[in-house]
Amino acid sequence: MAGRQQWVALLLIIGALLPWQRPVAVEGACCTFGQPTYEGSEFNASSYGVTFTIATCRTNPNNNFWYNPQAGTGKFWWSTDPRFGGPYAGSGKACTISLPRWQCSIGGMNVPTCQDTDSKMQGPQPYACPQGFELDPDSSSSVLSTETCCKPLPAPSPSPLPPAVPSPGSIPGAPTCGDQRPDLPGNQTFDCKTLGDYVLNENMTDVGPPSGNLCCMPRFSCIDVNPNVKGCQPFYCDTDNGWYPNQNAHFLPNPSNEVCCLRATCADKDVFKTGKQQQRCREGTEYDPSKANVSPPSRRRCCR
Repeated sequence: MAGRQQWVALLLIIGALLPWQRPVAVEGACCTFGQPTYEGSEFNASSYGVTFTIATCRTNPNNNFWYNPQAGTGKFWWSTDPRFGGPYAGSGKACTISLPRWQCSIGGMNVPTCQDTDSKMQGPQPYACPQGFELDPDSSSSVLSTETCCKPLPAPSPSPLPPAVPSPGSIPGAPTCGDQRPDLPGNQTFDCKTLGDYVLNENMTDVGPPSGNLCCMPRFSCIDVNPNVKGCQPFYCDTDNGWYPNQNAHFLPNPSNEVCCLRATCADKDVFKTGKQQQRCREGTEYDPSKANVSPPSRRRCCR
């Protein structure tokens, strides 16, 4: 009889403890030990805690502490361990990025993010975005891809005509792109912003008379696809697919292969030479006129 009473008492104790072992979702509750830097990991809730499928935090490597949701996802903070304040009922407070941060890890290795893809290297190693994109400073995803880490460079407004070739030199005292009103103190530079997303072409400051066509160039152009980086960041043509730099397209906006490059084809395999340079064929074969626009050119593609 006494043994059965002990078993009943033990079952009652287990029944009382089980609700405390279930994971508790906490919306907007701040971490007791700081906000993890790892955001975006998914998890599966079990009846005895939270099992992370991707990562755990160093504050508790037993897979039952904090989950930090990506901003704007509507997901929750989770905690089950009483040593760290769990089950956490929530306080309604909003977490902020100013809180101390804890590095998360997978098997003891730091989790890479868009802002630092290799924690072993000194200093942040940001994700290298492809041409036409720039790193999104607000992304802290651990899924390293263009979609999660990068954002497209803004497209400029339509461009005026490419700058005309200036005269050898402006008349002394006459208005120039760098100083429209030489009669006033200081330099009164031509205001390219009136045209849209354009900037002063520094190579044209000493020529005139000033105009949008002469003084300005698109902020994003074939010669500089990322003006936020010092110096020129030219658009690189896809030479593997037959595209080569167009020397007359430096200041054209909306950089792309079609805008900034010339395409070699079977009908003209060398875009840098004057006239058409038709693909030559081996003895016993001949050029196939129906393949005139095929690119990149080769004997296999252009001949029959």
